[in-house]
Amino acid sequence: MPVITKHGREKLHERINLMDKGAEKITISALKHGIKHSETYGELKSWLNGKYLSRHCANDLRIYKNNLFVFCNGILVTVYPLPEKYAEMIEECVDPDALEIYKKYISEQEKAKSTKKQDKKDRKYNEKKQEFFKSVLLYDVRSFADGKYNSKISGVSIDADKIIVRYIPYRGQREDLYGIIGYLRENTNFRSIRLVHAVGRDGKPAHVDGCGYDPYKARVVYQA
Repeated sequence: MPVITKHGREKLHERINLMDKGAEKITISALKHGIKHSETYGELKSWLNGKYLSRHCANDLRIYKNNLFVFCNGILVTVYPLPEKYAEMIEECVDPDALEIYKKYISEQEKAKSTKKQDKKDRKYNEKKQEFFKSVLLYDVRSFADGKYNSKISGVSIDADKIIVRYIPYRGQREDLYGIIGYLRENTNFRSIRLVHAVGRDGKPAHVDGCGYDPYKARVVYQA
């Protein structure tokens, strides 16, 4: 974790709109990968010299993402937005080798950020897609079971190539529900299919009419 002065945190918030983890992350990146004072020349270096002299405790200046980070023995003292005039000079006033390394790092960071953002979007899309598939599958299984069994289908759960179908028996009756597994075998590609007795809010196996029965004797599980 980087050490940032109270003033430095205030300026990170005020000038870059970053706080807490975001402030710490950019401070680490600036210290490790920012363009050094010694790697600049020309008018840009003259401007940095002025900033260096104005902060008597400063001994390390870094340019990172169009901001100037002022460090003293690895501690962030303050940060300034890089004026547009000097931001445009980076290409011509920074050592070419240092600039190439810096630009490569920034490019990799942007690519990683873009990939992470896309992964998040894909994950949300897949979650919605699975929820939609579950609702369609539940409707399909209920339609198949309706009229064939007294038990009611209460829900489905999907995990990769496995499906669990939860059912509620009518008045504690034990029914041969294997036909539901056969139906799913014939119409889906799930490798593992289970039928399990649904559990109510009280943690006990539920049943359609609400009449009491022994949940341990009535529990029925089919698996294929």
